[in-house]
Amino acid sequence: MRVLFDTYAFRMQRVGGISRYFAELIRRLPSVGVHPLLFMPMVDNEHAASTGLSHRRSSEILSGRPTLRRVVHGLIRHGEDLLRVAGRYDLLHRTYYSSVARSRRPAVCTIVDMIPELFPQHFGVNPHQNKRQVAADSDLIFSISECTSRDIASVYGIDRSRIVTTPLGIDPQKFNRSATSTNPFRPPYVLFVGQRSGYKNFNRMAKAMEPILLREPQLSVAVVGGGPLTADEMALFGGRESQARVQQATVLDSDLAKIYRQAELFVFPSEYEGFGIPILEAFAAGCPVAASRSSSFPEVGGDAIEYFDPRSIDEISQAVNRIVASRSRADELRALGAERVRLFPWTGTVEKTAQGYRRLA
Repeated sequence: MRVLFDTYAFRMQRVGGISRYFAELIRRLPSVGVHPLLFMPMVDNEHAASTGLSHRRSSEILSGRPTLRRVVHGLIRHGEDLLRVAGRYDLLHRTYYSSVARSRRPAVCTIVDMIPELFPQHFGVNPHQNKRQVAADSDLIFSISECTSRDIASVYGIDRSRIVTTPLGIDPQKFNRSATSTNPFRPPYVLFVGQRSGYKNFNRMAKAMEPILLREPQLSVAVVGGGPLTADEMALFGGRESQARVQQATVLDSDLAKIYRQAELFVFPSEYEGFGIPILEAFAAGCPVAASRSSSFPEVGGDAIEYFDPRSIDEISQAVNRIVASRSRADELRALGAERVRLFPWTGTVEKTAQGYRRLA
């Protein structure tokens, strides 16, 4: 079976969960008898380069050269249009909600979440403008969690028989291969990873940390990614003494395992996620997790998470404190996480995806 992928997700992101998912999927498909077709000789995406889907120096060559980047990406779009028109494939897999012309062959798409539809108050304009149309035009829809599958069916009125759940995965050994990695944070610290605005719920988490920082004078807060903390964000942690123990850093993916491993716990306060790969990353690194009792988190984390109501600052604080104050609880969560992460190999994602393709063959 020959599956043509468009390159939208890789051109849209330099790094990110969507392009990482497609890079891991595409490079593993040959192992299940699926031949992926992808015209992407050079693209400014770290995941494409690291998995061999694009020239390994692509990011280095295109970074900081916007004109060259536009020209190269334009040529890539033209190349994939020619492949689609030529029709030498069995089906098309759309990587994002772009306004792609109808395929001459069966078409599928992957929907990673329904956040803009469920939380419109956090978005001035829906960033997934064409998603409903792409879903309607697809013969089959892949979803990355049962939670997202339910939401697609509910919001769009799509029959569940057209939706296939393909949970994401992780390679624990590869993730922990970080002998030369660095850690800009000094333990002990509570870890937050990713973007911080809107539904990510960083503000409540920051307020929940204030009494813990006052009670635990050696503890600090490590914030990875999302850009430098603003003065307003820093103020959420309380007075100067608490703020002095909050640090933000932008790090390479290769450094993440060590940062998770040396954390007291990882806090994931988001109100909603389509899946939540950072939970698996924390499990793989032996890091206890406190996370929201919402969306896909219980589906991913099972009983290996200390849950809280993301709308309650007190519950967030109590959940974090239960781990910080109890070595036995922290060790219990580490053991449960190590077991839980084994349920999410990338091979499962690939096999379920291939089964979906064959429904349309």
